[in-house]
Amino acid sequence: MTVDDYVSLFIDANLRWEAVGNIFAVAGRSLMATLVNDALLDDGLTTRESLLSQISEAINLCLSLCNHVSCSNELLVSLQVNDVMLKTLQFGDSSYQAWRRLADLSATLYYTGIHQQPSLERESESDPAFLTQWKRGCFAAAFYVDKCLATFFGRPPLLNYRHCNLTLPLDLSDDVLVADAASFAESVGDLNADGWNNRGQVHRSSLARIRMLLAIFRAQVLEITAARYDDSVSPRAYQVLEEARVTWERCPDILRYDRYDHDACVEHASHADMFTIVSAYLDYLHSRFLLLQYLGRQADENNWALLGTARQIVATIVKTITYRMSLIDMSRDYSWIRYAISTGIMSSTSRAPGAVDRALTN
Repeated sequence: MTVDDYVSLFIDANLRWEAVGNIFAVAGRSLMATLVNDALLDDGLTTRESLLSQISEAINLCLSLCNHVSCSNELLVSLQVNDVMLKTLQFGDSSYQAWRRLADLSATLYYTGIHQQPSLERESESDPAFLTQWKRGCFAAAFYVDKCLATFFGRPPLLNYRHCNLTLPLDLSDDVLVADAASFAESVGDLNADGWNNRGQVHRSSLARIRMLLAIFRAQVLEITAARYDDSVSPRAYQVLEEARVTWERCPDILRYDRYDHDACVEHASHADMFTIVSAYLDYLHSRFLLLQYLGRQADENNWALLGTARQIVATIVKTITYRMSLIDMSRDYSWIRYAISTGIMSSTSRAPGAVDRALTN
């Protein structure tokens, strides 16, 4: 099956509500990144809020119609992923609307079996490569959002990593994914042993891969910190810390904020990519911080590693202030980095007298 063959299954005479809903959901996410005084909204007939309300209602209707049909597929998963992203922007990460839709998405992933996508060596011949990679990308997005919300609001993850095949999407461009089988196989052969491209390029799948990797470690961190402490916990925690460090070191330099300098960030990465790269580094540091904090509280471990990690987080957040967007309104995202993460770090480290001062001056 080619991409054109697949697309023909849900357009024109075969138009499906999942496809219509995806269009509305993507439009809604784009609208949230549009300035309120943008020329597109300067007709005096509507506001961003009213237009967003109409888009949300249209998405709800599409999802309702899909539920009546009771047919779950990867197109519905894509719609639900985009809808969850929109709900977090529209109502906030802590909102019931976002959490409920994430629960619906998790149920669909389990029902369709997308949580158990086969590894590259065992891929089903019935699914073309582009479809397999799309499913992996959808699962990676859902898995990442699930671990983010579980972390910040103390909720149990809805997607249990022990019940999922955590195969990462390949680091390939969209053009390669929709190319013929020979071109796809050639591009796969050019990837390194870890599945990253060797050309120093940042693809959409590159960002999905690194987020998925970090979400896997975050899932292990949440499992450890939620368990009752005993003598077996500390070795397991240090094992996860070391695995995370080794994995991070093996990530491509172009995706590692700690390998960038300010000029390189501005010159070589788009604004949207730069935000993802910064947030990925903060995710890595945050996972380390959570484990070290847990060990410090439960096992009276040395706090200097914890304070050093806190210092790195705060320093990175301060630097992101200089990356405020001039072309796209992503101030909401940068504010989330500055206030959500830094507040947690400062409140945790401030329990020790003078700890923050020492951490920031070292």
